[in-house]
Amino acid sequence: MTRQLFVLVLPLLTILCSADKCSDCLASGKHWCETLKKCGVSPCLTAITKALNCPELPDKAHAYDDNFIRTKVFITHAAAYNMDPQTCFNKQLPSMRVSQIVNINCDPVGPKANCFSFIAVDTTQKAIVLAFRGTIGNIQLAEELLDFFRAKKQFFDAGHVFEYFYDAFLIQWNAGLQSDLRKLKYQYPGFELWVTGHSLGGAMASIAASYIVKVGLYDGTQIKLVTLGQPRTGDYDYGMIRRFLIHSELFIIAILLLTFLHKKVPTSISIIALKFGTTTI
Repeated sequence: MTRQLFVLVLPLLTILCSADKCSDCLASGKHWCETLKKCGVSPCLTAITKALNCPELPDKAHAYDDNFIRTKVFITHAAAYNMDPQTCFNKQLPSMRVSQIVNINCDPVGPKANCFSFIAVDTTQKAIVLAFRGTIGNIQLAEELLDFFRAKKQFFDAGHVFEYFYDAFLIQWNAGLQSDLRKLKYQYPGFELWVTGHSLGGAMASIAASYIVKVGLYDGTQIKLVTLGQPRTGDYDYGMIRRFLIHSELFIIAILLLTFLHKKVPTSISIIALKFGTTTI
């Protein structure tokens, strides 16, 4: 029995020790070789040079919950692709009630490309949901791709984010999300805030959660941020500071069988998830 426990616990201890050694190694000015678990070794195919990439395990309070993702988050994401999200909730999550819907052109410079988001509240789950839809159409996709070659925007004192994502979020925030969320927050002060989005929506969800904490509307301990297929959203400084702003954060980096433009609904879903991904580095 003791031998079996040792075999089960050893990999966890290895990861935890590796994280500590990795951080110490980078602090000394060297790179960490994850394959060999050694500091400053060359050549190394898995050299880590940034602290954000050091391996770590989430604490139990913020560990991946498959039931939460499949029975709450996926339903919320599906609802964001329906112009009337309440119809989805009525069938799959009837305790969730939509409070605000924003459907607005979120590209003030290029061709018209609408973004869609909503806020809902669930008094049974004691949660308020802020959800963002993903990319719709080739025009919006092209604008996102072009944005990677443009200058990033300052995000408070926390690095920089891509302009299209930031502007798209702010347009929706000022078009009704902010006022409704403030109303619900004070109406249900003890409720958690679940912020989520897929693809483009994942980038906006990341910015939204960080923004909400920075302006003091919610504390980071009250927020659960879950993104699916989130593209790179900002620079390294943004990635680092977000880790301290949001205590419960999960990237689902791949949803197999789901097309990029979201025209097909998969009959089965395989999930690859990370506690702290590398989408912002």
